[in-house]
Amino acid sequence: MSLQVHMPLTKDLRNQGLANVSVTNNGATFNSAGKLGGCYSFGDGNASSKGIILGSNVEDLMQEEYSVSVWVNPAGNHYHYNGTIFSSGNWNSTCYAFGLSQDNSQVDVLCRGYNIYVTCAVPTNTWTHLVCTCDSDNVVRLYKNGEYINSTTRSNKPASDNTTQAYIGRETYGGGYFTFNGKLNDFRLYDHCLSPMEVKELSKGLVLHYPLNRNGWGQENLLLNSHVAVNTTSYAMHDYYFASG
Repeated sequence: MSLQVHMPLTKDLRNQGLANVSVTNNGATFNSAGKLGGCYSFGDGNASSKGIILGSNVEDLMQEEYSVSVWVNPAGNHYHYNGTIFSSGNWNSTCYAFGLSQDNSQVDVLCRGYNIYVTCAVPTNTWTHLVCTCDSDNVVRLYKNGEYINSTTRSNKPASDNTTQAYIGRETYGGGYFTFNGKLNDFRLYDHCLSPMEVKELSKGLVLHYPLNRNGWGQENLLLNSHVAVNTTSYAMHDYYFASG
C-alpha cells in the first residue's frame, strides 16, 4: 500500500509516486501565486483542453482500495457543466471522474454504477483540500479540509481501458469541455484507503518534502522558501516530511 501517483504540480512534472506512468503537459501553465507556492493553472472559464496527461492504465490502480487527494483553487465558474480535477474517462462513462460543479457549489464523483453529488461549496480564489477514498467494502467517502462530508457504496469498479488516457485538470474527452478553471496543487493517488486521521494530516498542508532518494530533483517546498544542498550519492533514509499544524 503506497503512494502511486504524486504530482506536486510545481515546475517538475515527473511522477514522484511508484507507478510507472507517462506524464505530458497539455497546455497547463505554471505560476508561482498562491498559498501553496508554485502550482499549475488550467482553464480560464472558456473552452479549453488544458490539462496534465497521465497516460493509460491509471484506472487499474483504482480497482480495489484507492484514495485521491488534491488541493484546489477555483478562479470562478467553469466553462461547462463541471470543472474536472481528475478523470480516467469521460464524465458519466464507465471510467472515473472527480471534480466540481460548474458554479463550485457541489463536489462530484462519478464512476460505473455509483456517484456522489454533494452540496459542498468550494470557495473561489482560496485553497481547499479535497479527498475521495474507497475502502475494501467499496464504500466511497468524500472529505473537505480534513472533515468527512458524505459517502456511498460503489456497485462497480472503473472500467480498465488501456486506450484511455487519464488527465489532471480536464476530462478525457478530446474537446476537453469540462476543464478546471483555476489552480491545482499536490495531486496524489494512493492504492489504499486513507484513514480519517491520514486525511486530516494531509489537509494541514505540506511544508517541506525532501524525498532524499531522487538525486536532488523533486524537493517540494510548498509553503516555505528554503534551499537544501543535495549531492548525487544514495541515501540510507528517505521520504522525510515537515507538516504544518
